[in-house]
Amino acid sequence: MNNNFDEFENSTSINRRELLPGWIKFFSWVFMVLAVIACLTPIQLLFGQVPSLSFYGFDSTKFFPYSLFVIYLIFILNGLIGYMLWFEKDKAIGWGKICAVFGIVACAISFLLTLLDGQFTFRLEVIALVLFYRKLSNLEYNWG
Repeated sequence: MNNNFDEFENSTSINRRELLPGWIKFFSWVFMVLAVIACLTPIQLLFGQVPSLSFYGFDSTKFFPYSLFVIYLIFILNGLIGYMLWFEKDKAIGWGKICAVFGIVACAISFLLTLLDGQFTFRLEVIALVLFYRKLSNLEYNWG
């Protein structure tokens, strides 16, 4: 007897991780490791050491403690996005796109701040973030 649900019963599930290109898999691991390392930052602060971190053009030693807190949150956020992508979470693509836009805006702010100081510094991270955003947009339909 022909069942109307045969196509659903015989369908194979897609391994979402296989949809990710190698460079996103690599950076997912890098950011997960960096997020774990970033969790050690409060311990360093308890011992009176200010960690020297830099991300998206922001330096933790300038405008301390605000810049350190922002960099700390960026590391944690990127680690969570890496975790969500690696473990194929449903909201990974949406949050990844938000993180990419946040990174692009942060790089633009960093660029403007250095431009106001009389220096010209183009952040190469912008290129990677735009590629990341475009790749996530292309994967969004297949991710489900």
